[in-house]
Amino acid sequence: MCIDMKNGPKISIITACYNAEQSIEQTIQSVINQTYKNIEYIIVDGASTDSTMDIVQNYRSKLDIVISEPDKGIYDAFNKGVMAATGDIVHILNAGDFYVDNTIVHDVMNTFIEDVDVEYVHGVLKTVDAVTESINYYQFPTVSDIKSVLIRGIMPPHPAFFLKKQCFIKYGLFNSEYKIAADTRIMLSCILHSNGKFINKVITEFKQDGISSDPSYNKLRYTEVVSIVNELIDADMKVEQLFSEEQNTIKYLKIWNKFVLYNNHGITSCLNKEKYTRVVIFGTRDIAEMLYGDCLKEQIEVVGFIDNSPSRFKQHFLGKEIYNSKWLNINRDLYDACLFSIEGSHDQKIIEQLMLDVPDLKIISWKKIISSVLRGIKIN
Repeated sequence: MCIDMKNGPKISIITACYNAEQSIEQTIQSVINQTYKNIEYIIVDGASTDSTMDIVQNYRSKLDIVISEPDKGIYDAFNKGVMAATGDIVHILNAGDFYVDNTIVHDVMNTFIEDVDVEYVHGVLKTVDAVTESINYYQFPTVSDIKSVLIRGIMPPHPAFFLKKQCFIKYGLFNSEYKIAADTRIMLSCILHSNGKFINKVITEFKQDGISSDPSYNKLRYTEVVSIVNELIDADMKVEQLFSEEQNTIKYLKIWNKFVLYNNHGITSCLNKEKYTRVVIFGTRDIAEMLYGDCLKEQIEVVGFIDNSPSRFKQHFLGKEIYNSKWLNINRDLYDACLFSIEGSHDQKIIEQLMLDVPDLKIISWKKIISSVLRGIKIN
């Protein structure tokens, strides 16, 4: 559908910033160069002390609203932008993030126009590690059983998420009591209760160097996200139910999340007790990412990832190199154990093959870790 670039629905794009002199200009340019023209651009600055506002003033004629004053944190800044916004659609594009091309807003708005019942649109996020420069792509799965995805800890990428302003009326503004996950709550509320659509294209590029990307904040991230998921989803269940259906992945993941929330430490805390301080993780999907975060939380070194897919070999995942299974035998002195993150009926066959290839390999499945922790028994 061809849409009117000037007279189509208005979108309010909000950029929150503080001392962002190194990144704010690229963000501004990516907005003002969009082909879609009915854009209300709002910048909310937290009273920067560097040259951020000087740069902003250079583009003042292209900006609709500029607020520069002390705030109570990034979510307070988001809320100021949302309350000032007059557009039908809202997108938050923080300083340092940028649209990957000039037609992104046009494509997103076209999706809203084609289906008036759609209340949010999301796409693919490109992330670049600020230190290693490794690149990853994230998207929220489009599956029917949304709850099962959320329980796995898979969260929608906020920089690639657009929503109607009415969603803030329905679900509330950003809760500034959260330090790094208030955006998760509003997005999950939309996903659970509103109609949405996915655009299969990269929307924004995001550099992983902010507070929510800092591994030292992993404990806080776990606490906030698990609290939000448990608030929005009925995750009540008894532990004994878990072990009557040991192949039920979703129930294992529920237990994992509840364990972290109520015990204030990760499931891999049991590895430290058994002197496993350096590990490799077999797999590079969702469970692998969760194990990686859990290990960081417990200060267990993740040496790298194992994936036998030729296309993944020598690539990077979460800033770590991906090896094939031959690496396990050659570099046995570099790790204490291999954490197995694969899920499904074929997982036992893979484990058996790995143990044949590497006879002294200590391989521990993620489900076994959960079972051992909750039953209070050793992994061995």
